[in-house]
Amino acid sequence: MIVRLYDHAGTALVVPHPSGIVYSNQAGGQACLQPQVEGFLVPIANDVGLAPLYGFRSPENDLLRYFKKLQWCGAPLTVRDAEEIEAIMHSLPLWAGLRVDRDRLSESIEAWVFVTITDCGTNPILVDGIAYPVRAILTWTNSD
Repeated sequence: MIVRLYDHAGTALVVPHPSGIVYSNQAGGQACLQPQVEGFLVPIANDVGLAPLYGFRSPENDLLRYFKKLQWCGAPLTVRDAEEIEAIMHSLPLWAGLRVDRDRLSESIEAWVFVTITDCGTNPILVDGIAYPVRAILTWTNSD
């Protein structure tokens, strides 16, 4: 079974794992690539409105703004892009433990970014007591 995340609002993590469910999203900006991976979907920060609700603001708006101004077209991410993504995510204290996986930058594209979660910090969505680091893919609405 393939679940296409094209209309998913907000950001999500796809945790690779044998699950029988393959997740795919349109990514890579104007290249409209269709990466996919088998795993589990963890929707995060799905409040995409402009005003944060109880401090849970989605980073999606800032990620879209960053990549739209570049008119992204399928190129792999750079170290500068990784730093910008982390700055956007870390502007929300809940995501201080998320790091862009520098070893997988060549596989990461706009809206499909390989990340490592080093701890759950104060994030109530990620369950404490699991073995860190957790490798996942950060995804959001394509900015084409």
